[in-house]
Amino acid sequence: MLSGISQRAKLPVAGWAESNCHLYLWTPNNFLPLAVQAMERWGFAHKSVLTWVKPHFGQGHYFRNGTEQVLFGTLGDLKTRAADIPTHFEAPVGAHSEKPDIFYDIVRRASYPAYGEAFRDMIKERTHGALEGRARAHRSAGGRCFGFGSEPVNPDDPASQRRYVIDEEQATVIRQIFTRYVDGASCRTIAMELNERGIASPGSSWKRRVRRCRGWVASGIHAMVRNERYVGKIIWNASEWIKDPDTGKRRRRKRPRSEWIVHQDEGLRIISDALFEKAQQRTRETSNDHVKLKSGGRPKYLLSGLLRCGECGAHYVLGGAASYVCSGYLGGDCSNSIRVRRDRVEQVILDPIREELLAPDRVERMAREMQRLSAARFSERAKNAAAVPAEIEAISDRIKRLQERLSLGDPDLEPDEIQSVIDRVEQKREDLLNEQPVAKESARIISMLPRAAEAFRRQITLGLDKDSRAAGKARVILRKLLGTINLRPGPDKSLWAEYELCPSALLKSAGIAGTEGTTGSGGRI
Repeated sequence: MLSGISQRAKLPVAGWAESNCHLYLWTPNNFLPLAVQAMERWGFAHKSVLTWVKPHFGQGHYFRNGTEQVLFGTLGDLKTRAADIPTHFEAPVGAHSEKPDIFYDIVRRASYPAYGEAFRDMIKERTHGALEGRARAHRSAGGRCFGFGSEPVNPDDPASQRRYVIDEEQATVIRQIFTRYVDGASCRTIAMELNERGIASPGSSWKRRVRRCRGWVASGIHAMVRNERYVGKIIWNASEWIKDPDTGKRRRRKRPRSEWIVHQDEGLRIISDALFEKAQQRTRETSNDHVKLKSGGRPKYLLSGLLRCGECGAHYVLGGAASYVCSGYLGGDCSNSIRVRRDRVEQVILDPIREELLAPDRVERMAREMQRLSAARFSERAKNAAAVPAEIEAISDRIKRLQERLSLGDPDLEPDEIQSVIDRVEQKREDLLNEQPVAKESARIISMLPRAAEAFRRQITLGLDKDSRAAGKARVILRKLLGTINLRPGPDKSLWAEYELCPSALLKSAGIAGTEGTTGSGGRI
């Protein structure tokens, strides 16, 4: 690609070239005359033009570009190896400035060695260097991220370099995703809600030949709530694509952190630090850090990964076929040598949950109380909502007047003072918009609570009967209900279980944002 053509034309290309060789020079359509001049300055004779036909249109000053050109020139009288190569080729668009693989195939068919991988590496290094310069200048280096777009640095020149900007419509969706996730909704639940609301998913408008899936998916939500770009942290060069020589497929490889280019841009912040940290805390809580998971195994029993030694903080792990023991003691780092039978610890901790907390009559009372509170809250919101549209309209008019004063100048206020007022008023408008009632209040989900509780009871029962899949599902809710279970030795060689019971976790598992109250619990094992 010819960028800064006057500088590139001065390169000593003729000195690098063999006496008989071929030159392939990439150029966009509007640089064609300059590219021919550069080729002649290097001593090459222009022979032909290869045209890359792209699957979709880009931008352009007069016409929308759907092609890119490769000038072909020769030094000496070296002919091409094949005479049946057409002057155009079709290929999909890859990363920014990346050239299609078919082009390299054409070079190999038409030109003689030596070029090999050095040719590809040279192109790759040049492209990477150009993108690195953009990243260090805090400009767009390509790539798409939901919630953001890009615009020309110079509005009068659409072909100028681009910079990142926030897409406000998508940013609103991002804030809703983080809020729902922090409130306890699962990634799958959030994806289902977005699909029900008809919200366009990331990539839905991208020009792809094949889409991997339609709509929102849980894995996409999981990646979003961990993405630091939403707090204004821009990271470039964190990974690279490597092509497998055997399969021809590309795979992503993470680069060392020392090679990352990172900068903070508060103008691109969508999520507050506090909300982002709450999301990360929930991600850590829901990810099982049991050593067996890290080595490729899966916990088999209901309490696997939840039990910790109250003395050293290490996990209680199976020390045999039927009993748990402190892993710190096994490693020689803890004095707690007390073992406990698996069936005994499951009985002491899980029986009260099955027989009391999840008892049908108690769950019915919980559901009725939640329905009453939800109805009262919805009624109050409905009363307040009647006045909200008029207030939002009034605030919008005020913002418009302030913006006019900012553009025309004000004899009493400085521009930064007016902008500060605009920012505060816009924040108030956004708060009002977020407070408006949401369709499909949680009444439908509350009515499902008894069935959810009964399903959880069945999962616990099946888990006790060594159904590993049911145990895995029940363990997720147990982690929220009980948190970490500390096993602490007593004075008489007994072992005591200490945990914080959080009944509202059962409501959240059904998709209801309940209260956060916890109750201290424990029992002798």
